[in-house]
Formats: sequence, C-alpha cells, structure tokens
Amino acid sequence: MMSPSDHKHTAPWIPPEAPCPLRSLFYEHATLITVRKGEKVIHRNRFHQHPYQHSLIFLIQGLLGRSKSTSNINKQLISTLLLPNRVYGPSSCLLDTNDEDTLVALRKSQIMILSPKRLQECLSNSPDPKLRKAINDYFLNCLESEHRGMFIIATEETQGRLAKLFKSLIYATDGKDQGDRYEVPIRLSNEELRKLVYTTKKTINTILPGWKRKGLYFQKEQATVISKSII
Repeated sequence: MMSPSDHKHTAPWIPPEAPCPLRSLFYEHATLITVRKGEKVIHRNRFHQHPYQHSLIFLIQGLLGRSKSTSNINKQLISTLLLPNRVYGPSSCLLDTNDEDTLVALRKSQIMILSPKRLQECLSNSPDPKLRKAINDYFLNCLESEHRGMFIIATEETQGRLAKLFKSLIYATDGKDQGDRYEVPIRLSNEELRKLVYTTKKTINTILPGWKRKGLYFQKEQATVISKSII
C-alpha cells in the first residue's frame, strides 16, 4: 500500500482532496445541486454547449466519473474518478481545450458549482497571498493524477492496470489493513472498472471472476476487499 510519503499529492485516476481554502470558497460562493445516477453534470463538445461546461465542480457526496471519447467502439474510458471533497475542472482554468469531455454521476450525488470567473474574483479580493498558489498547486496535482492514470493505461497490461487502480483506491480512501488484504469503502461495478482501466467487457469478465475464485477479490454491499498479493 502507498504510504503518505509515496506520491504525497496524487494517485493515478483519483485527484487528491481539495485544500481547506478551496473548499471554503465553494461553501461560501457556489451553488448546491443534487444529480441523479447516470445524469451528465457536464457534457462538452464542439456541437453542444452545456450550462456548466466551464464550471468547477466540487463533490460533496456520491461519485462522479470523467468520461472521454475514444475511437475504439469496444472500449470506453473514465479518465478520472471523483471521490467526495475533490474538484473537477482544473483544465478549464489551466488549459485552453475544446476536447470532448463528459462528467457523469456514477451514483446519486451532491455537488457544488462555481464559475472560474467567480473563483478569480474571490482570489482577487482575498487578502491571503498564499491562496492563489495553494489552488494552482492543487489544480496541477489534479492534472498530474489524470496523466499518471493515462500513462499506466499506455504502458501496463490489464491485470497490472487493475492492480494499480486498486492501489490508488486504497490510498485515496485510507483502506483498512486486514492483515493479508485491504478493505476499501467503495464498490465499483465491473463496467466502471473496465472503463477506468480501458479494457473490454470480455477481458474484465475473465480477470475478476478468476481473482474471486482464488479468494483474492470480492465485494461487500458498500465495500471492496482486495488481497495484498494483487497489489
């Protein structure tokens, strides 16, 4: 398992928690809404203008996934898994991009929405000179997290991708150490796992049942148990 000294700020696929000053800005200035499972929070492409497409999204409760389009019809990709207390949208502030991008609620979720313009106003009016640096550093860490996930997808075979994804989940959720295994307080479906590691249904439905038969992996109602021998 990764210790706090390993990859202190980031884990592949999963951004770090937002710093307290950024959370405070959301609570003071953002709009709170609830989204249903399967609902698109943001959907951006050159033909479609979504009302929140350039907004920053802060997840309070639930689970969100950033979906990217690919040319492979047998594979779909979730490039970022957003857990509570994380922010989506750094690329809106740091990068000028028109790439197709979708943020979808994987569970019923509560989110806060803040426009980059409003964020800039808050930073301009803040007496704290360290606030802007803290937020910029956080946004860069979020981009690094996604980049590291994409690097793993490009360089590892599927079982290796899954192992590193589970390792990231353990790290990001402070998974419980149970001797020869870890318990993670999150349960992802086979479909969600396969999109995160960018593989086919046939492959994921071969690997996971094989791990289950060997007692290396199983799921509870709201948790996932993973053998240390996998990671």
